[in-house]
Amino acid sequence: MKPQPEHISMTIKNRIMSREKRIQFKAAILEDLNDLTLESSFEEGLKRMTNLRFTTFFSPKHALDEWSNYSILP
Repeated sequence: MKPQPEHISMTIKNRIMSREKRIQFKAAILEDLNDLTLESSFEEGLKRMTNLRFTTFFSPKHALDEWSNYSILP
C-alpha cells in the first residue's frame, strides 16, 4: 500500500513501544534476581564465618525459589 495508512503506522509504532517496555521490564526483573542471589550468598557466607545463628531473609531455599520461579512474561 502506498502511501501506508496512518492507523497501520501507529499500530506498528505502538507494538514496537510495547515490546521495548517488556524488554526493559524483563531486564529489571533479571537484575533483581541477580541481586537476590548475591544477597543470599552473602548471608550464607556471613553465617559460615561467624558461626552465629540468625534469621536470614534471602538464604532459605524456598525464598529464592519463589522469586526464581516468577513468570517474567506471560
